[in-house]
Amino acid sequence: MSKTPCRFVTNDAVIAGSVGGEVRRLGEAAVDEVESWVRTGTFRTPVHPETLAITA
Repeated sequence: MSKTPCRFVTNDAVIAGSVGGEVRRLGEAAVDEVESWVRTGTFRTPVHPETLAITA
């Protein structure tokens, strides 16, 4: 992964290879994160730069 200051993890990167109920679960998790951000200004499960290579 390059070390550029602007990177985005897109939904196609997250659900690629998912099947069946996994897609629904991932979609629900994404909606939960957006709702959390809207309500509190924070994510429930943030992705930290130091662990990005192993969590994304």
